[in-house]
Amino acid sequence: MTSFLRSFGAGHLALFICIAYSLLCILGDQKIIPESYFSDKNNFFNQYFVKWAWGWTMCVTAPFILMSGCILWKEYPLLIVRDFLRIVVGILVWFLWVSIFNYIEEITGNCSTSGYSKKWTCVKAGHVWDGYDISGHSFLLIYSALFIHEELQAYWIVCDLSNNSSWLQSVSSKAKQLFGINNPANETMKSLTNLLARLQPVLFVSALVALFIEVLWLFMMVWTALYFHTTDHKIVGAFIALLNWFVTYRLWYQSPLSPGLPGRLT
Repeated sequence: MTSFLRSFGAGHLALFICIAYSLLCILGDQKIIPESYFSDKNNFFNQYFVKWAWGWTMCVTAPFILMSGCILWKEYPLLIVRDFLRIVVGILVWFLWVSIFNYIEEITGNCSTSGYSKKWTCVKAGHVWDGYDISGHSFLLIYSALFIHEELQAYWIVCDLSNNSSWLQSVSSKAKQLFGINNPANETMKSLTNLLARLQPVLFVSALVALFIEVLWLFMMVWTALYFHTTDHKIVGAFIALLNWFVTYRLWYQSPLSPGLPGRLT
């Protein structure tokens, strides 16, 4: 199981989502799946988890990034700050696209009853606003799952630290190049061993909680595909999520002028 989790990267997850989500959306359009607890938008998981998906994602990844950063970059606080820039980017991506989705629905729609030109006034009056409603849930669930999966890759690097002195040498060399800090790798190894003994069990629990939330997002993605929105609304939301993941983690974060990849020195 451990070897599978190590080898199943975010690229594999993205490919799985592309195929599975497309097939589920098509299946959902056939209306052959009977209604269930999850077809009710007011179900517990939808109300208390999916609607707050990005908040939950931040709650489980921020502590993990902090703890893994404290282990990996103990002697170099600026590298810990750099790791947190990925959270800032994630928040900006979330806010930007949710705002765009709302704007598109606003400008393309109209109220089911005349006399209301704005969505909020129409909905507040108890009517229905009919606009191009890109699935925010598709976007949030897929982007959040990929975000968590990418960040958890740092866990395996932490697990291998005690037998990877060459990694410490590269960190020391890179830190000297970037910040002019020169900490001998052998001294860093001693303090790192002590820190690992204290923090690794806590980091394991943090990673487990984050993994649970990731699996929950994938589980709720199934019901979103089967019961809510139209296929084009869901596919557009999913495509934007995958595109933002690819541009950040597969392109930008692999360049020197970026927050870098989790647990790695770009």
